Amino acid sequence: MYGHIEIARFLIAENAEIDRAVGGWSPLFFACRESHIEIACLLISEGADHELLDSNGSSAIDLIRRYNGERVAEVEQAVRDYTTLRACVPILK
Repeated sequence: MYGHIEIARFLIAENAEIDRAVGGWSPLFFACRESHIEIACLLISEGADHELLDSNGSSAIDLIRRYNGERVAEVEQAVRDYTTLRACVPILK
């Protein structure tokens, strides 16, 4: 995906395994490490588990802090917003 949200949307629409780890990292980990906030939010809103830990015990937010500390507040807010939104969707249907 590497920052291409259109590709991420396509893969999700094609039922890609949203939490499938490659080398111990899920797509959400890669998005967070590279500060692809929009993709991280999309993945979370589509059901990606933002509480997963990599093989080192790090979460997606930990990766933001480690690699892109200047955007950590933005990502943490996005995680909260999208998690709340995802929880509300079944109620709104």
